[in-house]
Amino acid sequence: MRELKHCLLVMLLVLPALTVEAHFQNFLARIVYLADQGDDTLIYARIPLASLLIEHDWKPQADDTQPPYTRQNDNDRPVLDLAALARDDSLLRHKAAAYFSFQMDNQQLMPAVEALRIQPIATRSPFGHLATIKQTLTLPLELPSNPLLLEEAIIDLKLRISNVATAQISQIASPSNEWPTIRDQAINILTLPGDTFTSSGALALTLSSPPGILSQLSNQITSGVRHVLIGIDHLLFMCVLVLGAGSWKRIVHNSLMFTAGHSITLGLVALGLLIIPPTNVPLIETLIALSIFYGFCRVLMQPDKPSLPLWQIGGIGLLHGLGFANVLEKATGTGAGELIVHWLGFNLGIEAGQIVVFATLTLLLAAVRRIGRLTPRQITGTVAVPSLIMATYWTLERGWMWVSTLTEI
Repeated sequence: MRELKHCLLVMLLVLPALTVEAHFQNFLARIVYLADQGDDTLIYARIPLASLLIEHDWKPQADDTQPPYTRQNDNDRPVLDLAALARDDSLLRHKAAAYFSFQMDNQQLMPAVEALRIQPIATRSPFGHLATIKQTLTLPLELPSNPLLLEEAIIDLKLRISNVATAQISQIASPSNEWPTIRDQAINILTLPGDTFTSSGALALTLSSPPGILSQLSNQITSGVRHVLIGIDHLLFMCVLVLGAGSWKRIVHNSLMFTAGHSITLGLVALGLLIIPPTNVPLIETLIALSIFYGFCRVLMQPDKPSLPLWQIGGIGLLHGLGFANVLEKATGTGAGELIVHWLGFNLGIEAGQIVVFATLTLLLAAVRRIGRLTPRQITGTVAVPSLIMATYWTLERGWMWVSTLTEI
């Protein structure tokens, strides 16, 4: 009975996470490419559509502040009005042109909008390689075939700044009055010829002095640490690796093997050597949820010895790396040296973040055992049972999304 009470307490603490959607459903990112074309600068960007349409003081379910080009559904959530967009997209184009602030020597630059593309987050096209983006983002306005919620839509932009080279742009920023949820939580990935910048929160970057190798390495390490913490499912699998380790040495081995696995697939996707069709993203997320379910089942069945062999941990790491790749769609610099710095820093950050999480979990586990109120089996059950319920929920939710995606093809 006491173990059941502990399980219920854990469930109350983690229940809000059940509403957290899969990686492919959460897109809080600004992915921006700047490229030269003759004397002009071309900008290719992917942002949440809500960034353009929602005012900074917008409140959900408030009838008097309905975002433009939307209507409320039966649950009072804004749905895109595709007919209104097709009739007149002038307001959308105006907002797209004004979204980013570009400056050259304190002079404000106003880009022209050449192409717009709205897509569902779940089936979005790849946006990790500039050459492919240039070939596919060409239409003045490309709309999805079916209505979708505003929160589930992204927009790709192609902008042009005439008679200004990329090297002449000194500053780029996102709106200061952007809706706070997006402004404060978004990830920024900005790629220029030869440089890649990453940050989080509002985008505000001065380009006059490109960072050196040490600065780039530091930025990527910071980015790697942060990205360890963006997925609850990723953290839950780290719990599997701690509970199913048996010793601190095995925890280190588990961490290294898991890092090696997801580093390989993340790198292959970023380099363009491994292409993931958009329709396969929900399948990947479903398999990630299943890996959590499998891991906790093994922990429950073998609580007194290492529950997962290292080769299985490495294989599951490969799978989680695909999940990282889809949420980040990480772009890299063009030079070989920059590529080495980029991946070295990012993967060092991933490993550092995982070591921090592993150390915290290990200390908590040791503290609970020292208190002595729960046996090791009770501790395992207290964590594993709620986690299995969550993994089951995610598997069903993401599996249904995958099936729905297949039926729309």
